[in-house]
Amino acid sequence: MLIVKPGQSAPTTPYLFYDGGDAMLLYRSDSDAVLLKHVEDEARLALSSVDEILVVERDDEELVRSYVSKILRVSDVRSLIE
Repeated sequence: MLIVKPGQSAPTTPYLFYDGGDAMLLYRSDSDAVLLKHVEDEARLALSSVDEILVVERDDEELVRSYVSKILRVSDVRSLIE
């Protein structure tokens, strides 16, 4: 499970781009993506063995939305945002 702050709107085609390193990119829609840095070692291990992840968007203590996102493996996440 990945817990993040809410996006601007509900995702249209969510994907989590991940290269096995310490960063990943959550793509929610054409106008909404977020770079997540400092991925912990335990999370890296878990992400290496799954093809999708439950994403929970929370604002303080309130659940805004949840959805399943496909995980797409890429060679370099940071190159996607440059």
